[in-house]
Amino acid sequence: MACYGFAPANLLLNGEPSQIFGEIVSGNYFDLLGTRAALGRTFRPDEYQTVGTHPVVVLGHSFWLTQLAGDRGIIGREVMLNGTAFTVIGVAPADFKGLNTLNSPAFWVTTASYKQILSGLFLNFFELRRALIFNVVARLKPGVPLTQADAGLKPSPRSWRNFIPTTTRAADSASCRSPSPASIPTSARISCSRARCSFPSPGWCCSSPARTSPISCWPAPRPASARSPSASRSAPTGCA
Repeated sequence: MACYGFAPANLLLNGEPSQIFGEIVSGNYFDLLGTRAALGRTFRPDEYQTVGTHPVVVLGHSFWLTQLAGDRGIIGREVMLNGTAFTVIGVAPADFKGLNTLNSPAFWVTTASYKQILSGLFLNFFELRRALIFNVVARLKPGVPLTQADAGLKPSPRSWRNFIPTTTRAADSASCRSPSPASIPTSARISCSRARCSFPSPGWCCSSPARTSPISCWPAPRPASARSPSASRSAPTGCA
């Protein structure tokens, strides 16, 4: 199995800043897909086993051609992404656009570099097990039917919890508290229609006053009809 997610980044190239869009992936991403680099190589196991120690990047073929003029000497050099120097280890094949058909990523970095490549809510969400920011892809083992693989992906909530370290559970719980709405400045709140928090349960509103602030959640007001036991439990429509 491998995972991949969206990763916007600020690029500094020849003194000129610009925003580009890439993907943050598990280190086995290219291996699982059977994709080899057109130039250089893809990720080695030692480059994604320890967080923050190996900032390496595989460039998209189109980005390599348009932004770097197809320079074959780029391997081993550095590009600045979000203020961090990432060493270029490879360039993807021309026909490889990743698994997201809506865009062609400019780069791929591993999840071990999440602290360097992610910011704001993306960074806050990364360590929350309830934040669904990654897509997952898997390859069936020879001889394993799809029904068996599908059954293996449906463990009980208790068994999932066993995979989550105690420290992560504590941070997860603390990162999405439900304070009184009065304790959250009006300027810091956001509309439920734009961001609905499903961490405690559906129908919660979330806000982060600043990019580096913890996320705060509180129950959204429910329509009067929804408070009646006999009424249907419709979703709340706004925040106070």
